[in-house]
Amino acid sequence: MWQLMGFYTQLTELPTYMAQILHFDIQSNAALSAIPYLTSWWCGILISIFADWLLTKGYLSLATSYKIFNTIASVIPALGILGVAYVGCDKIAAQLLLAIPGAFVGAVYAGNQMNHIALSPKFAGTMYGITNAASNMCGFLAPYVIGTDY
Repeated sequence: MWQLMGFYTQLTELPTYMAQILHFDIQSNAALSAIPYLTSWWCGILISIFADWLLTKGYLSLATSYKIFNTIASVIPALGILGVAYVGCDKIAAQLLLAIPGAFVGAVYAGNQMNHIALSPKFAGTMYGITNAASNMCGFLAPYVIGTDY
């Protein structure tokens, strides 16, 4: 769930950050805000192929694979978002810290997204629907937390 909190925070607040802090116009903002998701998509495919290869060769057990790739999908993007806080208004550094670490979010497909199939292949769709509904609560919690004055 916390992994999705970072995802939804970035999803809902990135265009605002790009417009108000980095001062990108609306067209640049649209294209540049999509880059972390494009890199995540590409790397999700590549990382999944790599994870499958590791499993096929017997280098990793299924449980170890899930743990490693879920950790990668959580820690590296979190470090990238933290890094953005330290680069200030440097447009290039901010973009790189969102796009490159954001690519590793794609590791989630070799991590926790496969867990439902491993736990219960027959009911994987139902389980995914239930857990996805619960975890997507972050979709409305992230903007609320961002907008809260402490």
